[in-house]
Amino acid sequence: MSYRVGRFNYAGYTYLESGVLAEFVTDYAFAGEPSSGFKVTTELTGPIDREYTVTDDATGEALWSPCSSSTTLNVDVTVRLKNGATRADGVIEVAEATGLAFDLRACE
Repeated sequence: MSYRVGRFNYAGYTYLESGVLAEFVTDYAFAGEPSSGFKVTTELTGPIDREYTVTDDATGEALWSPCSSSTTLNVDVTVRLKNGATRADGVIEVAEATGLAFDLRACE
């Protein structure tokens, strides 16, 4: 069997004043095959003061695990705050990662 990520949800809280941008970047790649990966970027722009959910929907990606061996899927999450204003505050927290869904297919 071969598999790929179908969907992954991240949730948390963010407080961003006007001029502050939160960037949520997730890199997916199979171990030993970095060129097979893909990246999903989501941006949240202030002003915001609320809980958030980010959903990475990878069903359109052609990232399938190799059929020849068992392999590990690496998921690297990076969260950045960018302050375009001189005196603006921002906070983002990632509280949970849920809703992981995989697609499966038989190897030929």
